[in-house]
Amino acid sequence: MTENETTVLTVEQLLREIDANWTDLQLFLDSLSPAQLTGPTDAAGWTGKDHLAHLAAWELSLVALFQGQPRHEALGMEKTLFDSKDYDASNAFIQQQHAGESIGEVLGNLNQTHEALLAALNGLSDGDLQEPQAAFLPDDPDADDAYPVGRLVYGDTVEHYGEHQEYIAKIVGIVQP
Repeated sequence: MTENETTVLTVEQLLREIDANWTDLQLFLDSLSPAQLTGPTDAAGWTGKDHLAHLAAWELSLVALFQGQPRHEALGMEKTLFDSKDYDASNAFIQQQHAGESIGEVLGNLNQTHEALLAALNGLSDGDLQEPQAAFLPDDPDADDAYPVGRLVYGDTVEHYGEHQEYIAKIVGIVQP
């Protein structure tokens, strides 16, 4: 599914795709050492650990959304930064926020957050995935009222895992097929 597609998956289909891509990510991470995840950096100064903290943060923002809380609050960032859609600045903020965490803390947080997201998704209906963010944030006049949350979830999970797996692979010098 791409951002331009109009079809939103069912909860069952979405969970199946998340699980398959999460499993791929976990198998990849199991092949790496803590030193590989914390030592080498990319041109922006990010380690593999930073990429994993990033994944956890964006998943946590989805959990917050499904609990009726603004995503920016879960990310610990100002609403103006979140609303700016300046993803480079938002991601730099997230990186700095988690810079002092150990790889064990980051992995633990990633796994815990992922389980919380799965629980939240299991509590949704297929129709809920068709709803915009505004349906989950009725008190936020700035909440997106057009983009289905199912597509948002797909982008911040299925697509996100592969994207960051590729980044980590490049950092540690692994050529991905």
